[in-house]
Amino acid sequence: RILDLPSFGSDTHELTVQLSRYHLLLREYDEAARVAQSVVRMLGREFDESNGTSSKSLKLAVANSEHPAHKRATILAHAQSCFAEALIHSPDPQMYEMGVRTLERVLEVLPNHTETLLAYGGPVAKHGTLQGSLALILRGVTTAQNDKRLKARFGELLREEGAMAALSECLPRTEDAVPAYAFLATLAKDVGQIADAIDMLQFCVDVQPGDASYALNLVHLYEIEYQAGPCIKAVK
Repeated sequence: RILDLPSFGSDTHELTVQLSRYHLLLREYDEAARVAQSVVRMLGREFDESNGTSSKSLKLAVANSEHPAHKRATILAHAQSCFAEALIHSPDPQMYEMGVRTLERVLEVLPNHTETLLAYGGPVAKHGTLQGSLALILRGVTTAQNDKRLKARFGELLREEGAMAALSECLPRTEDAVPAYAFLATLAKDVGQIADAIDMLQFCVDVQPGDASYALNLVHLYEIEYQAGPCIKAVK
């Protein structure tokens, strides 16, 4: 077992975090928490992080790839993420709250960490707003554009009532936002939200009518929906 190995090398800690992640995938939350906590306790000594919170020194070490403790700090943050994700599945309200707060602190250190964003998205969706959930996922898809889990979550949120209005609040429809909406339209198409994809691309075409790529992509979307009239208009 990995936990039986001497806990001194970063490679061992990294493998231990991976083991915790596997336990999470298997929904073995108690074991996932126990395994992750072993790394938090060990590496936390260096950053004064044994209780799973994030200090300024940890944030600096993670942000600076040249920092001598960068790898250990990053592994610690990943371990905290696993530990927190396990806690939010606890029936104990205090453990749940601790998990949520720890996820928030991890996101201060790793703002675009996919697993943490997805884990934190649950509490945000449950206790927050649709706008907040969308903003969270948008942070992830900008850096992990091909992640299927983020795409699926984006699709789920788009199916919520009022999603497009909430998206406009997160990302105001200005000229500067056109490339972003063109990208999000692609994601919406990939998850089957064709009407939403059309809405986004129509905005792009309206703002930048001279961009042939936007118009061509819009034509393809209208073809999928068998909308001949708008399709011909977009071609013109």
